[in-house]
Amino acid sequence: MRHRRGIGRTEWMIGGGVVGVLLLLAIPFALSSSGSSRDEVPKIVEELRKFENVHHGAFDEYVSVESTPRLPHDLNGEAVPWVNTAGLDKIGFSLEQHLGLTEVYGSYKIVATDKGFTVTGSSDLDGDGIRATFVATETESVRQTTPDDVY
Repeated sequence: MRHRRGIGRTEWMIGGGVVGVLLLLAIPFALSSSGSSRDEVPKIVEELRKFENVHHGAFDEYVSVESTPRLPHDLNGEAVPWVNTAGLDKIGFSLEQHLGLTEVYGSYKIVATDKGFTVTGSSDLDGDGIRATFVATETESVRQTTPDDVY
């Protein structure tokens, strides 16, 4: 009986098939993760709007929240750890608990008055210095106030 050394044609074909299947699985996952960073800001702004409204319903007050986890002019396309502020704690919002995130690409702020509030979220995912801005109020769901091609 003859023993061959090395990798035969069949083994190469099986290996190529396995690599191909892995690539087919990995590409959509990679694309969806970049899409989710684009969806992050409007999702968080809308969640903050909901929590602010619930807090107002329970305590008849609106709560301001300082820019977190960084100022909008510090955005650079990189994710940073989320920081809960006293205002966020007061309205009962926890990013990790409610959206499962520990890092974010954006900056978030709530400006409250006795008549209402505005939630603003900003991002600069491509790091070009042009920020996308999303806004929500006590009566209006989140909307982008900058052109759709800005992220």
